[in-house]
Amino acid sequence: LPMPADAEILLDELADVADRLEIIVRRVPLGGEGGGLAQIRGLWVLYIDTQAAPPDQLDRLTDQMSRHPGVQDVYVTPVLREMLE
Repeated sequence: LPMPADAEILLDELADVADRLEIIVRRVPLGGEGGGLAQIRGLWVLYIDTQAAPPDQLDRLTDQMSRHPGVQDVYVTPVLREMLE
């Protein structure tokens, strides 16, 4: 797992990727699980769990985002791309 400072940067990039894919980004306390990606009434929502450590958030959310059909079509840095595969 990346160091917390690196994880913060990659999380910001992941949130930007979500934004470009018209995914709503919500930073909310969810008990420390890390968050997730959900489709609610036709809208995609990425939940970032503010109670989880950044490396845990990143690990959980890259796994979730890798399943989004549009993620392969947007540019991401090589480090983040590797995590999404």
